[in-house]
Amino acid sequence: MKQLMCGLLALLMCSMVYGAGAAEPTTILGFTIGKTFNLPECHWKGDGALASYGYDFQQPITPCWKHSSLKAHPGDPLNTKGTFKIGVVPASGKTPDGVRSDALYLIVVGGHIEGIFVPTNGLDSQDIFLALLIKKYGKPESSQRTQVENSYGAKFTKYTVAWKKPDALIAYDSMVSSTDWGLIEVASPSGKTFLEDEQSKIENSSSF
Repeated sequence: MKQLMCGLLALLMCSMVYGAGAAEPTTILGFTIGKTFNLPECHWKGDGALASYGYDFQQPITPCWKHSSLKAHPGDPLNTKGTFKIGVVPASGKTPDGVRSDALYLIVVGGHIEGIFVPTNGLDSQDIFLALLIKKYGKPESSQRTQVENSYGAKFTKYTVAWKKPDALIAYDSMVSSTDWGLIEVASPSGKTFLEDEQSKIENSSSF
């Protein structure tokens, strides 16, 4: 699924150019493209390998960030002025139903937010998210409806839409690899470069 996520944004960015002129920074769920990354770490309990973050809905301060369990432990240092991908919990009250908040993440480049990735629950909420995105960003520059089929032979219509802003491109694929996963991607040019580099490393890495 990760490869499909990266591929969607790359395809749209190849076919579209960033808008020109000054405008308000692009935001979603309270996160802003180009803003300095200064979030606190999410609350955790325990130490070292035994440490664990609390449930998202129990976090005392939001938004906050969380280390990937595959890369570091809660409480380990993070160079917030560096370049990295990090999981985040959005601010309370800013997450519509249907957002998979446990899989939401940011791309940070040189200490600034340059990518915002919002997974959704796919088919169940695709009409709601399409309406919310159009209300927020206006008429999309690119819009496509495609029929897809699940493993049982049931057919559905999914949306692939995109908007271009001076600082970022916004892409929404209402079903990514399965009917219960969708993705909203917001990325600046430097965020796009990060994604391309990450995908290249995945493709060139050994399978063993």
